[in-house]
Amino acid sequence: MAFAMFDTEISTSASWLDPAEARAKLKDTLRRFLKANSDAPSVTDDIPVLGLKVSAGLGKTRAALEAVAELGADYLKTGHILFYVPTHALAEEAAQEFQCHCRGDVLPSLVLRGRNAINPETGTQMCQRWELADKLSGKVDSITKVICRTKTADGKINEAACASGCPYLAQREISQNHVIFLPHSYLTLPLPIKGAIALRIIDEKFWSTLTSTEEIDLRDWLKSISLDSPSSEAQKAHAKASDEVRQKVNACLTNNMPLHEELRNAGFAEKELQALADTERTFWTDPEIQPTMGIDEISAKIDTDKMSLNVAARRNAKVFALLAETAGRQSNTERLCMTQKDKADAITAYILQPPPQDSPYILLDADLDETITRNFFPQAEIVALRSRPLAEITQVSDLTLSDTWLMANEDNAKSKERCKKVLS
Repeated sequence: MAFAMFDTEISTSASWLDPAEARAKLKDTLRRFLKANSDAPSVTDDIPVLGLKVSAGLGKTRAALEAVAELGADYLKTGHILFYVPTHALAEEAAQEFQCHCRGDVLPSLVLRGRNAINPETGTQMCQRWELADKLSGKVDSITKVICRTKTADGKINEAACASGCPYLAQREISQNHVIFLPHSYLTLPLPIKGAIALRIIDEKFWSTLTSTEEIDLRDWLKSISLDSPSSEAQKAHAKASDEVRQKVNACLTNNMPLHEELRNAGFAEKELQALADTERTFWTDPEIQPTMGIDEISAKIDTDKMSLNVAARRNAKVFALLAETAGRQSNTERLCMTQKDKADAITAYILQPPPQDSPYILLDADLDETITRNFFPQAEIVALRSRPLAEITQVSDLTLSDTWLMANEDNAKSKERCKKVLS
């Protein structure tokens, strides 16, 4: 499915544009993309992606907000519009500016706030149990089901005393599609909202949010899975396969042997490694924590050996998934290596978490890197709009001024006069 909608001159031209011309082309490019993709398939392997490499100072954020205010209504018919910015504070600013650009019927919008974000109405955190949530991050599938609210097998609702009226949970109950402003961190976190996503806009660099590093002490990596008793044959088979792969990873990285060749020879190709990752990820699913428990009781459960095993299995699963992702390589992947952690041998894995592939994207960044962008979105249309800065920059090299701050305080008149002589 192709979305080549921009002419070659706009997409590849390296020439400088006047600021007014660059802004006009920026606005036109955004509108053409939004008009062309309001009915794009919600789930596809080839979603439309527009990457805008726009010189700083041209107002790319403002242009995007104006375009959404003008053309976002068609997208809201099918789902939410997510507008990602680096921080919560910037999300607040963008939401306020967006309202200023809406004309006539104001599109519904909100700022998505995490558990530890400050509720502007109360001045306190959105979730009373935000500290517990921080401790459980990455250790359970759903923090909400563990400490807030869950449904039992017989349909009964178990919830914490603070769940009723909780402003964080209230965000899940919105029924109308919104333009939602949220920080980059939600690119890798479950969204506490219901409904489909019709469009995603990411403002500024996003790729570092999608990367993480797992450092695993070699002794922990080589520990066998401790099975509950009694254990099923499937659990025993998984534990055996997990042990075998972890032993081979250690041997190959230690002795510089071809890892994937060794794994394939042992019967672990991409399919088997991914299945191993999927099983390992869910191997420990019962943290024995319920929302009705008190904070002290939950805190005690977090520090148990069983929770540690849960964390180890999830960590191992990330490495198995990395092995599955790179299974076609003839050489070893640089994203998995032997390192030192606290003066002990460790397995270090560099994990890339792909962004959701369920809606069109617009990427906005003054320094958009085409190689990195295509790693996440191979089909992306990259449009570069460059404009010379409206400033003359003078570099000064003078030994007598090398340690003098040009913005000296107002009382330092002598220093200022020396600077003026050099610059004049």
